[in-house]
Amino acid sequence: MHPISQTAYFDNFYPDTKFSTEEEYLSLLSKFIYEKYLNRDTYNAIFTHNDNALEIAGQLVSEHNLTVPVIFAGINNPTLPQKVRLKNLGSVRLYQS
Repeated sequence: MHPISQTAYFDNFYPDTKFSTEEEYLSLLSKFIYEKYLNRDTYNAIFTHNDNALEIAGQLVSEHNLTVPVIFAGINNPTLPQKVRLKNLGSVRLYQS
């Protein structure tokens, strides 16, 4: 394993999808995220931390033919990664000590 010598820069966006999961709202969020972030800058990865965020990322990557990897954690639906069907999909396992 080689040490990482590059600096990582992060943008954080909290889409508050916990109480509003309607398809129209998620579609608008997807369009907003693409225009604000992905259409302007080049990102090395997308990190999601809940079910809706993973669905939105999957929609973004598919609709815009993006090659950026999607990394997820904190999902409740264990079948969701198979539904999203992304080539560059990885996960982070969180362990409690």
